[in-house]
Amino acid sequence: MSLNKKTVGVLGSGISGLTYAYYLSKLHPQVQINIFEKAKRSGGFINSPKAELNKDVTFEKGPRTLRGVSEGTLLILDLLDKFKALDKVKGIHTGSTANKKYLLEPHSNVDGSIGTLIELPNSPSTIMKFLSDPICKYLVLGILKEPFVRAKVGGEEETVEQWFTRRFNKQVCDNFVSAMIHGIYAGDASKLSVSLVFPKLVEIEKNHGSIVRYMIGQMLKASKEKRELKKKQKQKNSQAEEKPLEVPESVKEYQSIIGSEFNFSNLMRYLKKYPMLMLQGGLETLPKLIKENLPSNVKIHYDSDVTNIQLKENGKVGLHCENHGDFEFDNLRSTINLKEFSKIVGNPELTGKIDQVNHVGMITCNVYIPNHNRLSSYPGFGFLVPKKMTNNQWKLLGVIFDSEVEKNAVVPLYYYHALKTLKSDKINMTSEDVDQDAKEVIRLAQIKKTDEEYTKMTVMMGGYMLDETDLPISNSRIQHVVQEVLLGTMEIDLDQESGVITERVWWKGQYRWND
Repeated sequence: MSLNKKTVGVLGSGISGLTYAYYLSKLHPQVQINIFEKAKRSGGFINSPKAELNKDVTFEKGPRTLRGVSEGTLLILDLLDKFKALDKVKGIHTGSTANKKYLLEPHSNVDGSIGTLIELPNSPSTIMKFLSDPICKYLVLGILKEPFVRAKVGGEEETVEQWFTRRFNKQVCDNFVSAMIHGIYAGDASKLSVSLVFPKLVEIEKNHGSIVRYMIGQMLKASKEKRELKKKQKQKNSQAEEKPLEVPESVKEYQSIIGSEFNFSNLMRYLKKYPMLMLQGGLETLPKLIKENLPSNVKIHYDSDVTNIQLKENGKVGLHCENHGDFEFDNLRSTINLKEFSKIVGNPELTGKIDQVNHVGMITCNVYIPNHNRLSSYPGFGFLVPKKMTNNQWKLLGVIFDSEVEKNAVVPLYYYHALKTLKSDKINMTSEDVDQDAKEVIRLAQIKKTDEEYTKMTVMMGGYMLDETDLPISNSRIQHVVQEVLLGTMEIDLDQESGVITERVWWKGQYRWND
């Protein structure tokens, strides 16, 4: 955007709208920015309210964790550092039981159960047990077949299901990949583009021919580098320097434009040991902090009902808001739902194109059981449901074990020399450094787990399986589904528990319900 553009409007104050306004205001402090938010709060789908019946309990209505080593997480941590809020970051170490994940495996329903939870492998010791399960029969066959499948060159765009069926087999997609798609997108693997969902896999096929051969090659390369490093350490009788991790180009560009005190290579090595991060007070802490740190040239208009947007003859964008009047901007950025945006613009040609873009809603139900840990038999992050089981009456996508994640999350960036090293240009952090800090992290997490006794879960339903015939969904129906799911998968009987809190929200935002 050229510097002579002095006014900017932003639709929506979710994480996209807030970060856009924050960075633009920092780079161009002379620009006046107005954000229009339909709700009475910022954050969008990132929402961490207190429970209606117990203000000591925080529920996550949407996203709840950050992925360890990812470009987005690196930038978020730098943002938190700028806000002096790194002490709010909590990490779940790779050695934590909270990293265990389960799959709901269908079986003959002879005892009233919905299915059996099987643990997905997260270490060499659990791989053989997992592969011996009957559900893995076609997975093994697919892995053996894949190296001999020719790479596709050109042709029509493939869906996730088509791509995995071609390279492995359909059962691999139905039993495993579809479950991942349910957890991330609440979507259907037969409808989503593989190049958008798994661009890295498509790139590997294009450049290397085989996913399996490439992964084996990478494992052998890493093993060789580890052996050579140990050999050097032994010869020098000291700690040899490990090769710095390559920082993504987008992060390098960010550092050159925005600036950062972090040594991102060291930070990446550190975060490899923390695949999940949380924030104290819930993930909504992030948009709250951004809002609190917005410069004075940014103004948020809450409860804003924007009804019309049009391009004026002078080249500016006109905006009408029922609650706040008329505005003119040199630039307008929309971060809201495409369907809502098309209604505001009122352009038939644009509306026709937007109508071709599909999106789904999702029902989440938070459950809290005080004073008891009902997940002791299933320590981990939760379980997902494969497509093979989604033709059932529950329309279940998965269940997240929030209490297990929370109990294993501790502040990771302040032990020993960690933070100093993460901000040093000279010191190259080694895996040994990270492991040293991790021992203390795991020890504190175990103490925390024994001190806190409660169960918290999030049941996810609907997604692409919802249709108009399902709506409206009654309170009693949701209660019945949640009761059956928890009883049938983990033998948790909510009718026998005291002090249970359940709260439900439909992600499209039409209504909320609590009991």
